[in-house]
Amino acid sequence: FRCREIVMIVSVSETPIEKQRGDAIVLSFFEDERPLKGASGILDWELRGVFSRLLAERKLHGSFGETAMFFSTKRQYCYLYLLFGLGSTRDYTYHRLMGIAGIIAETLVKLGRREFIMTLPGSHLCELAYPRATEVLVRGLHEGLNKAVETGDDMHLTIVDDSEQTDEIVLGLHQAKVALK
Repeated sequence: FRCREIVMIVSVSETPIEKQRGDAIVLSFFEDERPLKGASGILDWELRGVFSRLLAERKLHGSFGETAMFFSTKRQYCYLYLLFGLGSTRDYTYHRLMGIAGIIAETLVKLGRREFIMTLPGSHLCELAYPRATEVLVRGLHEGLNKAVETGDDMHLTIVDDSEQTDEIVLGLHQAKVALK
């Protein structure tokens, strides 16, 4: 996918999120999601409950667009974890997904991160169709990159999904490619 002079290279991986290696891992959660589930819950456990502690201390809420950044030196080299709030599960729509994708892209550019790993935001709790959600995610990232970047290096996105939805995600990637032409 081309964003001005930037190429966004997207791959899909069935390797669990906790075994991924990359420049940044992008996570998301809802304000009415306790305990954390999906990728955020798994990595919270891996990081000894750092996200849960901040939620319990009310320093993290999950409101739409809220962003938290964490560093970990676990597993040989530094990881950057970005945690994005999705708001309420009942208010989560494709429009909201498009909005958070733009926020994610702009944040990554500001941080100088060109390689990132994520699951489909909200897919662990909401009933959004995987092909459409994937298309909306990529279009939202594309719009966010266009706002934030003039030219630069390629962006590498790995979408992680081990829930047997890989074919549907790939279909969504094809739909996004057609929509962005």
